[in-house]
Amino acid sequence: MIDPQLLQKFLDRHLLLADLTDKESHLVNALKQNSAQLIPLETSAAQLGPKKQTLAEINKKQKLAEEGKLSDIAAEQGRLANEKTFASSLTDVRDDYLLGVDLSNLLRDYEELKAGVGEITGTPPPMPLCSRLKLR
Repeated sequence: MIDPQLLQKFLDRHLLLADLTDKESHLVNALKQNSAQLIPLETSAAQLGPKKQTLAEINKKQKLAEEGKLSDIAAEQGRLANEKTFASSLTDVRDDYLLGVDLSNLLRDYEELKAGVGEITGTPPPMPLCSRLKLR
């Protein structure tokens, strides 16, 4: 068996404890410095989850806003096309009026209208109405 005291004496003579204690204090100081650097990182990491969620919500709202803008733009383009068509129609009417107004195509022939519908009931139409219709 080995004597424990003899082993301790041997180790005391061959090991330099001062070097090990210096190494230990150096490691403890390094860990303290790392700890000082890790605290802000841990705080930032703890806030990262809620910030990611907030960013996702903002992106979703932005996407909805952009889609809304696109539908507004599409609706505005439709209204613009309608306005152009209306303006074109008004231009055509103006051009027709500049050429002179001809109301002859508005005149109707009662007999021609009556003949166009075919046989009607034998009830005579009211005379005041007929007298106004028979312009020709």
